[in-house]
Amino acid sequence: MEEAREKARTLDRIIFNGHLIRAQMNEPPRGVALRHFVNSSVKIRGLPPNSSFGTDFVALTGTQNHRCLNSTSYDLEDSFTTIREILSQAQGVRMDTYEKLEDGLGLEGDAKIKVQFEDWGDAKKAQESVEQIGRLNSPTYKAWCPPTPVRYTIRIPRQQYEAQRKQWDALSEKKQGVDAHVLQKIGDRGDIVFIQVMGQDKKAVGILKVRVESLVAGEKLNSTYWHSSFASKSLRRSDFKTRSLRVFGDQQMVVDARQMIKDEVDSLAKREVTRTIDPGQIGFFMREGLDKLKELLGEENVRLNLAARPWTITVKGGEEATHHLQRLIEEARAALTLGSIILPGQIIEKDICPVCYDDASNPEQLGCGHTYCSGCLKHFLSSAVDGKTFPLVCAGNEATCNVPISIPLIQRFLPAQAFRALVESAFSVHLEQHGQEFKYCTTPDCKQIYRRRTDQVTLQCPSCFSTICSACDEEAHEDMTCEERRVLNSPEEQERLNEQLATQSGYKKCPQCKIWIEKTEGCNHMTCKCGAHICWRCMGIFTETTIYDHMREAHGNIYDNVPEGVQMGNMAHNAFLANQVDELARIERLRAAERERQEAAARTAAQLNRQRIENQRQRDEQAAAEQRRRREREEAEVEVRRRVDALRPAQQRVWDERQTEEEQLRRRLAELNERWDGDAQGAAQQLQEIRGRQQQQQNRNGCIVM
Repeated sequence: MEEAREKARTLDRIIFNGHLIRAQMNEPPRGVALRHFVNSSVKIRGLPPNSSFGTDFVALTGTQNHRCLNSTSYDLEDSFTTIREILSQAQGVRMDTYEKLEDGLGLEGDAKIKVQFEDWGDAKKAQESVEQIGRLNSPTYKAWCPPTPVRYTIRIPRQQYEAQRKQWDALSEKKQGVDAHVLQKIGDRGDIVFIQVMGQDKKAVGILKVRVESLVAGEKLNSTYWHSSFASKSLRRSDFKTRSLRVFGDQQMVVDARQMIKDEVDSLAKREVTRTIDPGQIGFFMREGLDKLKELLGEENVRLNLAARPWTITVKGGEEATHHLQRLIEEARAALTLGSIILPGQIIEKDICPVCYDDASNPEQLGCGHTYCSGCLKHFLSSAVDGKTFPLVCAGNEATCNVPISIPLIQRFLPAQAFRALVESAFSVHLEQHGQEFKYCTTPDCKQIYRRRTDQVTLQCPSCFSTICSACDEEAHEDMTCEERRVLNSPEEQERLNEQLATQSGYKKCPQCKIWIEKTEGCNHMTCKCGAHICWRCMGIFTETTIYDHMREAHGNIYDNVPEGVQMGNMAHNAFLANQVDELARIERLRAAERERQEAAARTAAQLNRQRIENQRQRDEQAAAEQRRRREREEAEVEVRRRVDALRPAQQRVWDERQTEEEQLRRRLAELNERWDGDAQGAAQQLQEIRGRQQQQQNRNGCIVM
């Protein structure tokens, strides 16, 4: 068992024939297969298709004892084609975004594609269709789309979040029946908080998104809470370009802050002094007076307004500031008396500034030919934000030139922030002047603007995702005219039209079920769908057997071509009813076309399913045949082993007998060898004895043989 666990750890997540394989201890199966389960077995997944279990696999696993499990057999290219055909018929699909991410030949053997849809709902339906096919047939296709269709993220400073924590907590509470919610997450550094709005209902998310943006923006205070010093560098305010302040926090904190700011603004206003400057005195202040005041009082304490007549100059600083301002005004009057400044009544030449009525210093010539001092033109343009008179025009020829000043020139003279403020002011004025052409989004607190159109076009707000009809400025209504929507959303109007139609066409309500009924011909006996038998003259309810007696006794006849008080307008052409019938017919045609499209898609899907089933059947038959052949080979191998095992005892007996015979032969050979050795020794002794006797005989004869 321990050896199997070690082998599973060794084989897990290694590369085999270009694929990443996974190995784990095999788990006991359910059912009757449990009796064949081996505890010390390892399951290996992710092997390449058509893998062989030859030498390489045996070398990898270290054993020849393995068994191939049944797995899904499929054709990769056929699967790609099938999925593409299914997706191409899905509603809202953008096939130009179809992309094959993985071709199934990578390490993990996965095949992946990606495609985009116009709407999350369409993507969700396509996902369900693909997964349904996977459940009906093999192989299994896994489809995924974002679980949250709409998500919006914004970040705010931690200080602002802490000031608004109660409001954020209240906004984050999930409400029953509302498929949209808010999440809060503090950033890693702790100085930023991320606010997320998410949900599956686009409209609900859009409304919640607008509320989040409104809370992030804080409460903007109007101009009564603004003072020019708030835009100075000394106070470091960030919203100086819009000349407004924003406060953040719960309601009571905002009220307290608003009161504190108001008190400060009132206090600052009491220390300001404003004086009117005559046109002839402007030249003096532009040349030297304004610079002197700024040097004496500080640049942030002097403000010259040339945007509106009469021109004014405002200083701040108490008695000292008032004294210096009055002194310089008297000096300007003295200079005018001495004739150093051209009077307003004189003809202005091209080189005379229309603002200060003096020779233009550092002259700037406009497209109309009038020349301004650079400083005068800069003040004239920067102060136009408060004037709210657009377009900006030349003030030459005693303010009668009225030629618009070009935007590039304005951009050259104003800083970027001041230019944006001027553009925003001009835009606000334009919206006010064209209220019937431009409208705000219908979602509360949404600041988006759209242009109205005479034709019926559906517009989608990029901020809150709501859809709006450009013609009637209401929520979009597809397959319905603006008038039909107005009637549909107005029960009073529907009732009025019903009464009007009934009067014109001779309709009456059933006294029992209150449904509208119409008499076109025949007698005055009317039978409603609810089963009531009605007299058309008096609208009384009777039984089927008594109604005719009633009509004869009460009304004199069962027929009455023209009931009293009713005009038989139903016999005439009814344009309204005809239009309604045509519209219903058109809607029915659209529904029939949609049903036909769905049926065609269903037929195509069914055909694809049948083709896949047939392909799968063929693959299953091939797999079954291969399995039968493998089983037959295994059975043949088992039979061979059985026969070998059966022959093994006989072979062992033959072997033992052969061993016995060989042992006997060896013993006989040994005996023969011993006998031969004994005979050889006896012969040698006999020979030695013969030689001894011969030697003795020779010695006796006196001869020696050498």
